[in-house]
Amino acid sequence: MSGKPVIEVDDEGKLADSRIVYWAAYDGQLHTVKSGIEELKISPFIDCFQKRTIITAAVMGRQFKVLEYILSFKYKAADDEDVNRLQEMLLNSDKIGNTPLHYAYALNEPKMRDILRAYEPKMKQCLAKK
Repeated sequence: MSGKPVIEVDDEGKLADSRIVYWAAYDGQLHTVKSGIEELKISPFIDCFQKRTIITAAVMGRQFKVLEYILSFKYKAADDEDVNRLQEMLLNSDKIGNTPLHYAYALNEPKMRDILRAYEPKMKQCLAKK
């Protein structure tokens, strides 16, 4: 056994898989997060647990490397509607109305705040149309 996590995908298990990746992000398990995003194509912007995203999990778990990895991608959008949808997902609030940036402030994590603040303008540039 290689020691790499095994995540199996089927239509019924997609939510379970996204929750595994959510908790891996919270716990700093970068390899599992990479597998979830790169191999299973789980979006870090979708709600996985209590209307929280994988990005939120990385912030709440104070996992700088995971957050930087997630935000290092250039996401492509098919059209203006896709651009708007991705931007909204990044700024989505959870069940109690908090965004990842709210949690970065609540946890007094200036580096996390800076990473998130720097990403928002990049998001507009990175979301290239096909």
